Amino acid sequence: MDILEQKSIVEFKQEIPDDNFSVEYEIVPYIKKEQNSDIYALDQRISSIDTEIEKLNSEIDRLTNHADGLDYIVAVSSGILSGIIDSIFVGEWNFEHAKAISNEEINRKVMAFAKKKGWQPHEGNGERLDLAIKYLEKKYPLPGDGAFEQLAGSGITKNTHHIDDFCHHPNIVGLICCLLVQFKGETIYYNNSSTKYSIPILVNDYGQLQGTTLVTKFFCGIINWFITVAKTIANAKGHWMSDIAGSGTSKHGGAGLPGPVMSLLKELSALPCFKDSNFSENLRKVYQNGIGTGKKQIDLGILNSLFEGASSKFDIRTENALKHELKRQAVPVVINEALVRGFYTIRHFIAEYKLKNDFYKLDWKNILPFKNRTIIRMLTISTGTFTAFDLADATIRSAVKNAGQIGSPLFIKDIILRVNFVGIGRFAIAISTDVSMEVKKSTLEYKRIELFIEQNELLNAKIFYRQQEMWIQIANTESSAKKLLKIAEQSIQFEKEAYKDMLQSVNNIGIYAKKAEEKNPGLRKKLLDSMW
Repeated sequence: MDILEQKSIVEFKQEIPDDNFSVEYEIVPYIKKEQNSDIYALDQRISSIDTEIEKLNSEIDRLTNHADGLDYIVAVSSGILSGIIDSIFVGEWNFEHAKAISNEEINRKVMAFAKKKGWQPHEGNGERLDLAIKYLEKKYPLPGDGAFEQLAGSGITKNTHHIDDFCHHPNIVGLICCLLVQFKGETIYYNNSSTKYSIPILVNDYGQLQGTTLVTKFFCGIINWFITVAKTIANAKGHWMSDIAGSGTSKHGGAGLPGPVMSLLKELSALPCFKDSNFSENLRKVYQNGIGTGKKQIDLGILNSLFEGASSKFDIRTENALKHELKRQAVPVVINEALVRGFYTIRHFIAEYKLKNDFYKLDWKNILPFKNRTIIRMLTISTGTFTAFDLADATIRSAVKNAGQIGSPLFIKDIILRVNFVGIGRFAIAISTDVSMEVKKSTLEYKRIELFIEQNELLNAKIFYRQQEMWIQIANTESSAKKLLKIAEQSIQFEKEAYKDMLQSVNNIGIYAKKAEEKNPGLRKKLLDSMW
């Protein structure tokens, strides 16, 4: 019998009333190994499901909004207060002022960089920007900078080669292209229709080392690579600084470098999916001529007013001006964010400290205002309130300014100039985050239901196994009981016959003793004396 473990003991007792005689037995049931293994596997899976459900409960709780009335009041109040700050201190969008600041900042950077690299203004000329640019262009020539002149009819000109040549892009792609030029000995241009042009060129002489043996050639190659990379980076940065404020012959209106946004868009336009579209051509127009209703400009409709008052050629100077205005608009948005998150942190810190009553036992996940649905919902409400207040303020001010002529072009224009675009963007992010959390929560809740169903099925299976075990034990117990009953009956019968034989033997002893005494007088007394 393959007995794995003892579960219980079943007692069996048989009595013979007539003879005042009873027999007791113990029955030990058993479980087969295969059946116990199945139950163990069920228990393991049930335990695993419990762990998964516990994790899901924690994540679902994080994705559940627990905000109450006080949270909503603070969120709305913060949005209104930030809207007032935006209305009073930020005010109207001013591209002309921002572009002037941008030009001044960039010119100052170019002059400072040129002086740092050895440029010294001559007497009588003063600190002229065009001279500083010429100095940097001469000191930091870029391989292939004028190679576009060989491409007659390509559409690549002096005013566009900064955007068409990726080496002029002040980002990681531009740096990689500069390195490729050094090692491949050719420069690459993409014109307004994204047609690729490769031109062999002579790269700068960086004093390359030359090895004579296999080992020295190997190490010289590595050293040359690092020297080339280091000098290329320095040379690219120097040349970018010479181009950032325009060319040496055109102090203000020359084609500056494309900014990070324009550089990225131009690089994307070189992909095959944009080749047959007007995407690259429109980028060229925006970069070279700007935004507006003028000739060869890109018309953005009501958004044109955001670029009025200064040159809107979309180079790095214009991007810097836009960045300046967006930074101004970001101030009330950041204040709104800080107020809401600060309130959340303080309130939950107090609640957590009251619960734990020990600073070192605080659960900071319940305190920090990040990555939970409650703070996201508060930010959605606060940024929504801010945006509604901002739009209402812009509409009222525009109506007053235009004497109630609602619907006129000037009315719409003035509204656009008062809109806080950073606030709208933050509101959109808050909504999308809130919605995505709800979608994720629903997905996790559905998964939890599936786990509950699976766990219920496994528990039912375990019950069936236990029921099967019980009926097997009952059947085995019944069979064993019958066998024990039969053995008990046989044992009782044997005992009864033995008892009769014993009585008969006792009687016979008496008869035999009497006859022996008759034939052997005094024998009984001698036997008794010898026994005692």
